[in-house]
Amino acid sequence: MNQTSETAATKRRRLGTITATAVAVAAALIAIPNVAHAYAYEGPKWPSGNLRIYMNTTSGNYRTAINQASANYTSATDVNLTNTTAGGPTFSAADVNNGADGYEGFTNWFSPNGRTESAHAILNRYYLAGKPTAQLKVVWLHELGHGLGLAHVGPLARVMHDPASGAYGAGVRNLTSDEVAGINNKY
Repeated sequence: MNQTSETAATKRRRLGTITATAVAVAAALIAIPNVAHAYAYEGPKWPSGNLRIYMNTTSGNYRTAINQASANYTSATDVNLTNTTAGGPTFSAADVNNGADGYEGFTNWFSPNGRTESAHAILNRYYLAGKPTAQLKVVWLHELGHGLGLAHVGPLARVMHDPASGAYGAGVRNLTSDEVAGINNKY
């Protein structure tokens, strides 16, 4: 009888160990970050990925930052952004002081027939005055992303996190693989 009791106790311990191991493995699998796509879309897309951005209403570090942001999109994605101060392309950018409107940047677009025909991206000097060029670049990357059809995402370490300065604070300095995948899948 004693031998049977010890065998039953050993089986219970073994079952407990197996159960604990299974729970630990399940918890570890749940804790693995989802590396699937952290991008989302809003609005339609441009007829072409070759776009000129009219930036005559940008200056100083804001202009330097938009040049860097456009170059990042051009080098990392299937979109070709060319900044210009002449002509009148349908994608424009400006840095303005909108006061305490709650937005460090904002982009709107016009898409009457299921295709984007124009977009306007702004950075609000009220919130961004005195910020480093690298931070302005991340905010431009974010706003240009909206103009190209990307929406906000939850992960902090993504350009399309809202607010973009939060992404900058998390160490983001360039487009991440998620924005690149989102743009390349769209264009």
